[in-house]
This record gives sequence, C-alpha cells and structure tokens, in this order.
Amino acid sequence: MQDPKWMGVSPSNVFWSEDSKNIYFLWNPDLAKADSLYKFGIVSKKIEKVTKAERMALPSPINGDYNDNFSQKIYDKNGDLFLLDCKSFAIKQLTNTIERESNPVFCQNEKQFSFQKNGNLFLQDLETGLITQLTNFLTGTKKAEPKLNEQEAWLKKDQLALFEILKERKDKKDATTANQKTELTKRPKEIYTEDKTVDAIAISPDLRFISYRLSQASKTAKTTIVPSYVTESGFTEDLPARTKVGATATNYESFVYDTKRDSVYQISTKDLAGLLDKPLFYKDYPKLDTAKAKPRKLVLSETLWSDDAKNAIVVIRSLDNKDRWLMSLNPESGKLKLLDRQHDEAWIAGPGIGWTFGAGNIGFIDDKQLYFQSEATGYSHLYSIDVVSGVKKALTSGKYEVQSVRLSKDKSSFFITTNEVHPGETHLYSLNIATNEKKQITGMTGGNEAIISPDEKLVALRFSSTNRPWELFLQENSMSSKAQQLTDSRSDEFKKTNWREPQVIDFQARDGQKIFARVYEPEKRLKNRKAVIFVHGAGYLQNAHKWW
Repeated sequence: MQDPKWMGVSPSNVFWSEDSKNIYFLWNPDLAKADSLYKFGIVSKKIEKVTKAERMALPSPINGDYNDNFSQKIYDKNGDLFLLDCKSFAIKQLTNTIERESNPVFCQNEKQFSFQKNGNLFLQDLETGLITQLTNFLTGTKKAEPKLNEQEAWLKKDQLALFEILKERKDKKDATTANQKTELTKRPKEIYTEDKTVDAIAISPDLRFISYRLSQASKTAKTTIVPSYVTESGFTEDLPARTKVGATATNYESFVYDTKRDSVYQISTKDLAGLLDKPLFYKDYPKLDTAKAKPRKLVLSETLWSDDAKNAIVVIRSLDNKDRWLMSLNPESGKLKLLDRQHDEAWIAGPGIGWTFGAGNIGFIDDKQLYFQSEATGYSHLYSIDVVSGVKKALTSGKYEVQSVRLSKDKSSFFITTNEVHPGETHLYSLNIATNEKKQITGMTGGNEAIISPDEKLVALRFSSTNRPWELFLQENSMSSKAQQLTDSRSDEFKKTNWREPQVIDFQARDGQKIFARVYEPEKRLKNRKAVIFVHGAGYLQNAHKWW
C-alpha cells in the first residue's frame, strides 16, 4: 500500500501518435517527483523521453472528430482549436484566444465544423475562416414590452389618426426596421434559460436542429461539508461535498431549436413506457406503495445523429437508476419512439452501459444501424438495432461481459475486450459485423488493456498478471501474433522478492451461481484451518482476477 516508487512505477495513459509510428505513455523509471511522457518508436525500437517542444505540439489523443475518410481531424487542446492533416500530419492552429473553445465536430459538408464557447454553439468555415454564432443562450427572462392601459392606448391611436406627420414617422421607422432585418445576416434566436444551466448541446450534421439540456439544482437540497485538517494554511478548511442521499434531485429538461422555423420546443417524455412505475422496494413502505404514482425524474443524454442527419437518438435515464430507454427522436416534433428499454430493480450500470449522464458505448454503424450495450441478459453484451424498423440483434452472448468497444474505421468489424475466457481475465477480439465471427487477438493470461493504432495494424498493450505489475507490450493486430515486452519497471527490491502466485478458484453458492475467489494458501506447516477473508462490497468491482 506504499507509494509505488518502492517497487517501480508502471507505465500509464498509453496512446498512439496519429501516424502510428510512436506509442506515448506516462512513466517514471528514474523515480522523479512526477511521471514524465515517454515514447516507443516503432521503427527505432527505442524508448525515449519526450521533449517539452514535442509534447506541446502533440495533437490531443482524446478530444476531436475525424471527417468521413479520416483525412482530417479537428480537435481542441488547452482551450484552442486545431486542424490536423492526417496524410502530411501538418497541424494548423485555428484559434488563439483567452476564451475556451471546445467540442469541435465536422458538419455534413466537412468544410465547416461546429464548436462551443461560453456556453454557446458556433460554426467556423475552414475555407474562409468565417465564424458564425448558432445559439444565443441568455440567463434570466425576456423583458416584456410595457403594456398600455386603456387611456394610453386610446391616446396613442388618436395621436396617429390626428397628426399625419406622426403616422408618417412611424411608418418610416417600421419600414427601416423591416429592411434592416432583411439585409442583416440572420442572428440566432434569443433563448432565455432563467437561472438554469445549459449543457449537452448537439447540432444535426445538416445544421438545422440544435438540441440542448437545461438543469436546475434543487434550492432546498443542502450540500454537506467535510473538514480538512491537514492544510497549508495551518487552519481547518471546509471541503464542499455532495448532498445527502434522499435530497431533492436536480431537475432536467431537454429541448430542440429548429433553426429553419426559428422555434424551440421541449422533447416530450410524458408517454414514456414505465414513467409511472414504482420501485419494487416500495412494497416495504405502505405509504409509498399506496400513494398516487408520480412521473419519475429523468435525464436525457446528448443527441446522437446519423451522418445523413435523418436519424437522431437519445438515451434516457431515470434518476432512481432503475431504467434506461433508448429512443429515436423526431426533431421536427420533439416526439420520441422506443427502441429499447432496460430495467433493473437494483441499478442500471455496468461495462458500456454508462452512468446517469452518459449514453455508454453507442454509435451508428451506418445511417440506420445503431450499436449499443445492454445488460438485458444479466451480462453486458453488444447489440445492433435498425432505428427505422426497430429490428434488434445480439452481436455477442454468453456468461461473460463486453468490457470495451471500438468500431473499425471501415465499419466492417468491432474491436472488443471481454472476459469470455474467465471472469478474471480480459482479452481483445475482432468481431465481424456481417458474419458475427469473433477472433481472439491477445493470448497472455492476465489483464490485457488494448490500445489499437490509428492504422489498426498494431496493438499497444498494458498487461499484468497476479504477481507482475503492469508493463507495456506491443503486438500485431492479428490472431496468434506474439506480444513483445517494451518496459520493465520493477525495482531491484521488487525483483528480489519471490512473490506468491495466488490460485483463482470457483465454487457453487446456495442459489446455484458460481462464485470466484483468489486464494493465497499458506505453507503446509502453517495449515491450521484458519483464514483471513477480504470481502469487497462494491457492486461491479471484484478482486478475483488474474491481473495486478
């Protein structure tokens, strides 16, 4: 449980260069105060410490969006926007501002991209550089025109009727205003949000529809305070913390702004299947069980669009964590159509499912086929669904879970990590979408964290076993290829110790389910039928695994 420096610091935060020629990772072989960025060269076969200049110039490995043929990538880094040419790997900086620009996304013609700044959505033209504001969210409420009383209204009408010059002036003013509105570039509609927070802004690829979410925290819910005694000031300081369980939940609403009709309307959830369902545990509380059912509080994810802008998807979660709905959105009306509902009387979560605000592993294979994960069988598996016909297909099945999903660039297959071999062992597979054929790529017994190169030819692996910490490996992205170890982070002290290798066993529980455990047996001379048992209480975590 000490600082890991005593045994050697394992590599972490692994990512590839855009040209697939370098693997970057954080490492600390010199046991410095903090980890540094290193790289392994595929051609040079050497590990080198990355210079500050190279580190500053690297594209963001996380943020960004590729165009359809992966020839360009738009991304944000340190609050500014950049464009990467994926053939020459030249980088062009597009903004240099104090304000923070984020979340850039290519639009349908790929000559423009949208991005967010100061809580609003903007559009930038890559050819002209022109920036156009697409939304105008304003706090507070719109001030109404002062209403005239009966006397004031009569006098105004009488004045215009009696004095021709007043009528002439008014007509001229109205005509000038109308002409200016026609001649000026169209401005986005003013959308007043009162005291609510705007997030989950998403625009359709054809730029017509903009969806967004408003949230308002409960004014009655109190946050707790945690005292911090070990501080630089020498005085006890308060740390803000979450509200206590049972406090009034935050209220969420989602809307669509139709730029063509210049109108805003709320996404309606009133007809959602199961909206009035009560949790099963209410049966233990007669007052709750017999009370009139109220619509459950919900939160909608950011809208996901098909490339042709014809299909829109939202994921809805109940704030009691018992339901997740996959819905098709009609953006012209704000109405929803059910594609899939997952219900769990305990808790909706798990690998690829996402938590309250996340949609989980979900995306379009093509303009009609959507992939997503669900625990409908009790295990997290990968599914596809035709969003038009509603036909659903299980792409994986069995008593194992899909841990991670990545769609290949040609959209013909998935790269998935599962624990199919053993619940405490993870491996990378390729899954052909057309044939459903699955091929195992990794073979080392333990935990395999796979990071596939941009050209999809190589795999960087963070691998560990029960008595060997995480190290960096490299192998080809194919069956039966052997992994090559790149790092050895273990200290001399760690290597001198003969570390025990535990047994990973299983036994049958009273309900017939198989239970797994990791056992360290004592030497024969110490066998006294006594044991120390460690029980982990978290729902989705375990220690009966074959990795470090």
